Amino acid sequence: MTPRRGSRSSWTIGVSVVWLLAAVTAVWAPVMVTGSDPTRIPLAAVIAPPVAAVVTGLLSLHHAGLED
Repeated sequence: MTPRRGSRSSWTIGVSVVWLLAAVTAVWAPVMVTGSDPTRIPLAAVIAPPVAAVVTGLLSLHHAGLED
């Protein structure tokens, strides 16, 4: 699922942006605090990486199907 030669730079930029947004979301998103003994659950840190992986796969499929 690698991109063709002509679209390699746009694929690299796209994947970099996706994972940068995932990292920023995981680090700076608010956490859920539960109960009287505050348990902090970082939902964004759990959800962002799998979403970024799916978006990366979709981006790869899109670029693999592009014509030169």
